[in-house]
Amino acid sequence: MATYIDQDIASTFGGDIIIDSKGDLKISDALETHKAAANFLLRTDYGDYAPDRTVGCNLGSFIGELNNSENHDRMESLINRSLQNQIFSREDVSATVVPFDLEEALCIVEIAGNYLVSGEIVQSIDQKIAYSFPYIEGEPTPLVIQ
Repeated sequence: MATYIDQDIASTFGGDIIIDSKGDLKISDALETHKAAANFLLRTDYGDYAPDRTVGCNLGSFIGELNNSENHDRMESLINRSLQNQIFSREDVSATVVPFDLEEALCIVEIAGNYLVSGEIVQSIDQKIAYSFPYIEGEPTPLVIQ
């Protein structure tokens, strides 16, 4: 299990910068920073990010495809490769994609590791990011798992 200490400016799911109560830029802890980076990769197709056209997960390429296990396996592979090569250690992240509805897939990303939070290293326990992915049109959207 790796230890993650990087911190970044806090942002919403849509990528908007968050301002704290004093009017300053809010800084996310290492766990939230890495979850935001994963969110960015999952919502970005190759070529969408001008500074580096190879950044992304390319899930948009599945729009219009069949909602079947072959495509779910391909999505899992893209997600795992992107997250493991660009954000997390291989052992700290895994994705599972399953059918959610007739034209939607559910992607669950499980995150492990040790993270710098409030000046202390804490182990990530049971951290998940979930997305529903529409096959017809649109972009991945977050689901809240309690």
